[in-house]
Amino acid sequence: MPDNCRDYLRVQPVNGFYTLGRETPADIRDRYLEWQADYKARTMSLARKAILLAKEVVLDHQLEWAVEKAKAGNLVGARYHVLIALGNRPQELQRFAQALRPLGLQYFFDELLYAASFDPDICVKLRQVVLAQEAGQPALALDALDEIPPHLQALPICLLPRANNENRRGYHDFATRLYREIARRWPLDPVGYYNAIENLMEDKKWDEARQVFDRAPESYRILVLSQQHRTQLDNREYKSSKGDVFYGQPEWDERLKIIPVVKKELFKFGKK
Repeated sequence: MPDNCRDYLRVQPVNGFYTLGRETPADIRDRYLEWQADYKARTMSLARKAILLAKEVVLDHQLEWAVEKAKAGNLVGARYHVLIALGNRPQELQRFAQALRPLGLQYFFDELLYAASFDPDICVKLRQVVLAQEAGQPALALDALDEIPPHLQALPICLLPRANNENRRGYHDFATRLYREIARRWPLDPVGYYNAIENLMEDKKWDEARQVFDRAPESYRILVLSQQHRTQLDNREYKSSKGDVFYGQPEWDERLKIIPVVKKELFKFGKK
């Protein structure tokens, strides 16, 4: 702090902040304000560097966490880690594919590899769509989706963010049709089933929601969310189960936690 400034600082009794007294000479006030602006700039610069370093540490672990989720049968969690990693480091696609295709994600990486052969920035663009959606900018997300080559937009990896975007815009019927198409083309992945069930329950289409529920794969049924859906279907009472924003953290999908019971018991509740 510049010389003599401390002599003019006064504590505000209401909030405890330090401010310059009214009697502070103009030259000292100017020096103080210049010091304050410089101090703020240096602090913000250090904060940005810390954020970048933390981001790199988190990204370094995405493959490890994706493998962990895939081995546990949590395809949703695995895909989240893949997309956040490749959205920031698209050059690692082959490494992720080699590790995760044998763990139940072949259908997903077949699409990503095919799309990347036409558009190397496909993962980056998909990440931009998600960021726009999380920022509450569905129009910007739609523009980002439209930048993807038209023949790739029909792939489930592109239909999913489009469905999510239409859902955010309030077009539930259209989004539900897309979710059902994703479920048809990704029959072992829970995402299409889960979102279709959510929409159908919210729209009070209970019989249709039950039909989708009964067709859902093991990757959906082993998750706690499937039990929550079953309870809501039985009671015909919908409660939204939207989660927090995913930043790449390993324990984010604890809300999807796998049900700790014998697998044989898992399928009883879906059958009549």
